[in-house]
Amino acid sequence: LFRSPRVGCFALSEPGNGSDAGAASCTAKLEGDSWVLNGTKAWITNGYEAEATVVFATTDKSQKHKGISAFLVPIPTEGLTRGKKEDKLGIKATSTCYLIFEDC
Repeated sequence: LFRSPRVGCFALSEPGNGSDAGAASCTAKLEGDSWVLNGTKAWITNGYEAEATVVFATTDKSQKHKGISAFLVPIPTEGLTRGKKEDKLGIKATSTCYLIFEDC
Protein backbone atom coordinates (compact mmCIF):
# COMPACT_ATOMS: atom_id res chain seq x y z
CA LEU A 1 0.00 0.00 0.00
CA PHE A 2 2.83 2.43 0.87
CA ARG A 3 6.33 2.70 -0.55
CA SER A 4 7.65 5.50 1.67
CA PRO A 5 6.89 6.94 5.13
CA ARG A 6 3.32 8.18 5.43
CA VAL A 7 0.98 9.48 8.12
CA GLY A 8 -1.83 7.24 9.25
CA CYS A 9 -4.42 7.23 12.01
CA PHE A 10 -5.92 4.74 14.46
CA ALA A 11 -9.73 4.57 14.62
CA LEU A 12 -10.95 2.76 17.73
CA SER A 13 -12.92 5.27 19.86
CA GLU A 14 -16.60 5.89 19.20
CA PRO A 15 -19.15 8.38 20.44
CA GLY A 16 -20.90 6.82 23.43
CA ASN A 17 -18.43 3.89 23.68
CA GLY A 18 -15.11 5.64 24.11
CA SER A 19 -12.21 3.26 23.53
CA ASP A 20 -14.09 0.12 24.65
CA ALA A 21 -13.40 -2.11 21.65
CA GLY A 22 -15.87 -4.74 22.88
CA ALA A 23 -18.70 -2.22 22.64
CA ALA A 24 -17.91 -1.17 19.06
CA SER A 25 -21.03 -0.18 17.14
CA CYS A 26 -19.13 0.35 13.88
CA THR A 27 -19.81 -2.73 11.77
CA ALA A 28 -18.13 -4.51 8.88
CA LYS A 29 -20.11 -6.90 6.70
CA LEU A 30 -18.74 -9.09 3.96
CA GLU A 31 -20.55 -8.34 0.71
CA GLY A 32 -19.19 -10.47 -2.11
CA ASP A 33 -15.40 -10.13 -2.03
CA SER A 34 -15.37 -6.84 -0.08
CA TRP A 35 -15.98 -5.70 3.47
CA VAL A 36 -18.40 -2.79 3.90
CA LEU A 37 -17.95 -0.51 6.92
CA ASN A 38 -20.70 1.53 8.60
CA GLY A 39 -20.36 3.66 11.72
CA THR A 40 -18.57 6.61 13.25
CA LYS A 41 -15.19 6.85 14.95
CA ALA A 42 -14.48 9.78 17.27
CA TRP A 43 -11.48 11.87 18.39
CA ILE A 44 -9.18 10.57 15.68
CA THR A 45 -5.69 12.11 15.90
CA ASN A 46 -4.22 12.96 12.47
CA GLY A 47 -7.60 12.36 10.83
CA TYR A 48 -7.04 15.15 8.33
CA GLU A 49 -3.39 14.38 7.60
CA ALA A 50 -3.71 10.60 7.33
CA GLU A 51 -3.42 8.74 4.05
CA ALA A 52 -4.81 5.56 5.63
CA THR A 53 -6.55 4.48 8.81
CA VAL A 54 -6.70 1.29 10.85
CA VAL A 55 -10.38 0.89 11.74
CA PHE A 56 -11.78 -1.50 14.33
CA ALA A 57 -15.27 -2.80 13.56
CA THR A 58 -17.60 -5.53 14.74
CA THR A 59 -17.69 -8.42 12.28
CA ASP A 60 -19.54 -10.94 14.50
CA LYS A 61 -21.55 -9.53 17.42
CA SER A 62 -22.24 -13.04 18.79
CA GLN A 63 -18.53 -13.40 19.61
CA LYS A 64 -18.50 -10.16 21.66
CA HIS A 65 -14.92 -8.80 21.94
CA LYS A 66 -13.56 -11.69 19.83
CA GLY A 67 -15.81 -10.58 16.95
CA ILE A 68 -13.86 -7.35 16.38
CA SER A 69 -11.61 -7.03 13.31
CA ALA A 70 -9.14 -4.41 12.12
CA PHE A 71 -9.27 -3.00 8.59
CA LEU A 72 -6.72 -0.87 6.76
CA VAL A 73 -8.63 1.76 4.80
CA PRO A 74 -6.85 4.14 2.40
CA ILE A 75 -7.86 7.80 2.51
CA PRO A 76 -9.63 8.98 0.41
CA THR A 77 -12.05 6.08 -0.04
CA GLU A 78 -15.64 6.23 -1.28
CA GLY A 79 -18.03 6.21 1.68
CA LEU A 80 -15.51 7.69 4.15
CA THR A 81 -15.92 11.31 5.20
CA ARG A 82 -14.17 13.37 7.84
CA GLY A 83 -16.06 15.41 10.40
CA LYS A 84 -15.06 18.95 11.30
CA LYS A 85 -11.66 19.59 12.84
CA GLU A 86 -12.08 19.75 16.61
CA ASP A 87 -11.07 22.99 18.34
CA LYS A 88 -8.65 21.82 21.04
CA LEU A 89 -7.07 23.58 23.99
CA GLY A 90 -3.70 21.92 23.40
CA ILE A 91 -1.77 19.74 20.97
CA LYS A 92 -2.59 21.92 17.99
CA ALA A 93 0.12 20.41 15.77
CA THR A 94 -2.21 17.54 14.77
CA SER A 95 -5.83 17.49 13.73
CA THR A 96 -8.55 15.64 15.61
CA CYS A 97 -11.84 14.76 13.91
CA TYR A 98 -14.56 12.15 13.47
CA LEU A 99 -14.34 9.58 10.68
CA ILE A 100 -17.75 8.63 9.26
CA PHE A 101 -18.15 5.38 7.35
CA GLU A 102 -21.27 5.04 5.20
CA ASP A 103 -21.24 1.92 3.02
CA CYS A 104 -17.49 2.36 2.82
